[in-house]
Amino acid sequence: MKRKLLISVLVFAFLLSAMLCFSACNKNLVRETKEINGDINDVTIITDTADVTVLASSGEFYVECARDKKLELSVRVADGKAVIELIDDRPWPANWFTADNQKVTVYLPFGDYGTLDIETHTGDVELNSLNLVSLMVTSHTGDIEASNINVSTTAMIATDTSDTELYDSTLTHLNAKATTGDISVSRVEADSVQIEVTTGDIEVEDLNCQTDVQIKATTGDIEMHSVFTANNLRINTTTGNVNFRSIDGAEVYINATTGDVRGSFASDKIIFAQTTTGKVNVPKLTTGGRCEITTTTGDINVTIN
Repeated sequence: MKRKLLISVLVFAFLLSAMLCFSACNKNLVRETKEINGDINDVTIITDTADVTVLASSGEFYVECARDKKLELSVRVADGKAVIELIDDRPWPANWFTADNQKVTVYLPFGDYGTLDIETHTGDVELNSLNLVSLMVTSHTGDIEASNINVSTTAMIATDTSDTELYDSTLTHLNAKATTGDISVSRVEADSVQIEVTTGDIEVEDLNCQTDVQIKATTGDIEMHSVFTANNLRINTTTGNVNFRSIDGAEVYINATTGDVRGSFASDKIIFAQTTTGKVNVPKLTTGGRCEITTTTGDINVTIN
């Protein structure tokens, strides 16, 4: 009994100390603004725990930062490139304790830019109304949300344990990956699309693509609505279902190892469907694009709109 009481007291003391520490850390939150001058083409943003927001502005190029007073906001400009970094040089474990609500907001004068490269550890990333040549966003545990962006070459988004949302955008090549997290893409125009998650769901809606679309989930469901490509549409999930409405491609390949495949195509398809232990219900047509659907233990049930 005494042992349990001692453990309870120690746990309470630890939690109280943590709360007091974090409360004290939040009092250390300071705000600053830095203007960025020069002919800037490429932008790199690096943070650890702070959220990152990049927005279009009608005038100056500047950074607003809410940060722990023990951290340093560094802005370096050279050869047409701006590097914005929130630096934490404190030794471990002091760098565990920083103020909450840290945020770096970058305002880009409206126009075209070259490369935007963002790297965060636990901070979220939000992008809105940007014209870029290329985009690369890497986040370990922070969520990513991008809207109204135009990328003329490659947009690469990679996360470890967080979610990604991309909508109302025009891209050339989209490459979105997540280890443990969901990916949602809607109202997007692109030349090619590759989406892959290890453990998480994928939802794609209102996607128009000129070449290949590849969607893969190892453990997770795939949901699609109004997905169209002029070339090949390839969908694969190991443990999960594939559900779709009104999708189309010159050729369609769907594989679900232990999940069901259910949905409707927007045009006629010559369907080759095979399952090991499930049921198959597909239209038998002799004209249309080629479609192969395979499962191991799932059902296959598709129609033509």
